[in-house]
Amino acid sequence: MIKAYIAHPYRGASGSREEIKANIGENEKICRAIITDESFVDISPISPLTGFSFFDEDYPEYKIMRHCYTMLNGCNEVWVFGEWESSLGVVKEISYAIEIGKPVKFFDFIDSKITELKKIRTKNEFCDLLIETLLKERKKQDERI
Repeated sequence: MIKAYIAHPYRGASGSREEIKANIGENEKICRAIITDESFVDISPISPLTGFSFFDEDYPEYKIMRHCYTMLNGCNEVWVFGEWESSLGVVKEISYAIEIGKPVKFFDFIDSKITELKKIRTKNEFCDLLIETLLKERKKQDERI
């Protein structure tokens, strides 16, 4: 069984209670989709959003991240969902995973369907992906002006 650490934004861009609740709800749907999809029969999703739901909202982020890293250490892979580029926590999880040699896979979750987009293993691949993502976001912003 492959233990997949599910990296997904918690606070999101706004940090509002509504966005936090929506992110937790989406994360739960993703985990449910993984365990019910026959193509992921050998995958066991491990999620800090559900695993650490007992933390108060004002619990210091650096302490939460220490727990996340410990959880991530016990996993075989990191699966990234959601708008990861807007979440410093997810970017930290990706960087840490690469640093300790864990494969990182990026996915879409649309209409309860999981689609793999990309797999990275090195810091250079992550930097390239981050730059590519930021350039796309900048282009979208420029088109709005």
